[in-house]
Amino acid sequence: MKRDKLIIILILGVSILYSACTTKEKSDDKMDKSKSELLNIESSSEYKDPKTKFKGKTFKLSSKSSSLLGMRTEKVIVEEEKFSLHFTGKLAYNQDTLSLITTKQNGIVRDIYKTIGDLVGTGENLLRVESTQLGKAQQDYLNSLALLREAEKNFNRVNVLYQKRIISENEYLKEMSNYRVHKNHVLSAENELRLLGFTDLYQLSFRTINSFIELRSPLNGTIIERYANLGEMISPNKPAYKIADLSTLWLFMDIYEKDFRFINLGQKVLFTPVSYQDKEFYGTIDYLNSEVTGNSRTIKVRAIVKNNDRKRLLLPNMYVKGRIEVSTGKKVTLIPVSALIDAGNRQYVFVEKKKNKLEPREVNVDTGRIINNYYIVKEKKGIKNVKEGDSVIVNANFLLDSESQYRKYIQETEIKNADK
Repeated sequence: MKRDKLIIILILGVSILYSACTTKEKSDDKMDKSKSELLNIESSSEYKDPKTKFKGKTFKLSSKSSSLLGMRTEKVIVEEEKFSLHFTGKLAYNQDTLSLITTKQNGIVRDIYKTIGDLVGTGENLLRVESTQLGKAQQDYLNSLALLREAEKNFNRVNVLYQKRIISENEYLKEMSNYRVHKNHVLSAENELRLLGFTDLYQLSFRTINSFIELRSPLNGTIIERYANLGEMISPNKPAYKIADLSTLWLFMDIYEKDFRFINLGQKVLFTPVSYQDKEFYGTIDYLNSEVTGNSRTIKVRAIVKNNDRKRLLLPNMYVKGRIEVSTGKKVTLIPVSALIDAGNRQYVFVEKKKNKLEPREVNVDTGRIINNYYIVKEKKGIKNVKEGDSVIVNANFLLDSESQYRKYIQETEIKNADK
């Protein structure tokens, strides 16, 4: 009984295996037939391009094969060489509009009017300083002024007597010299006051000494730092504020030595800060460094950037990514990226000469550079093998390249052009 069951199981297993093998053979036959219909060459012939001198073989696909492959072509074009140089950079303060504000006299901070983040205008008060140095300079001026007035009276009196020949010339000259000395003392005292930032001499004409003076902003801008604190000593050696005009910023970029020849003053740069991936800003190159950085082999390039938006979106020390659009002025031959077959040691395109008539053409391109989805075709031994207006296949290339019956035409083309 057990033996009969075992025999039945074996018979069933053999039947299933036979059925599977038969199905696979039919499927393979169907696939081979479909592939044969898809990749069918009607004829082939040798050719030599009269312009590029390229020798090879053409092959013509059947209309059915062409239809099944759904082949599509695009033209080889010639345009001015344009490409983008990409860079990373960093925004910085515009040093031409950055100012450290200091007092002109020693003193004590008595009042603070502006602090970090405040917008200030030219001439606006920042803080008030009480300065004994300023008070002493005002007193010296008043004393010198009083002595000058006394000397002036004496000189006028002596001048009248001298004109009447009542006194000698020596006495006249002595008083004139004394008058001039006191006049110079007053001028010296005035200059001292101006150096200390005091210019209201009219106030002193009333013999009113004011040892307080306001520190004013010399420019429009934003207070970046405040170093002065209420009640502490301040001096010309210590800055009280740092003020920057953020309406313009500097953008510093590192450009590789090999790309530096494409960079010129006045070029436009486009960039996107890390903080605003959906926004693009621009600047204008205004400075090229005069040396190459040793290890990185880069040159520092600077652009000036407008930041007039009221929100002041751009801030110093922001990192950015950007590009510089470069035009070399040179005409180049371009093929679509999708047209290239890169076989490692050789690169090809299929050129459609007539309806369904294809020529494999060897080309030389740098796949590392793409211009608007096109490769630049470079010369190889003086020729380019494709020219403006050629129609190249931009789809189904992997089928054409991989099929053995087409491969022999490509190999024959390689042999014919190997010694050129």
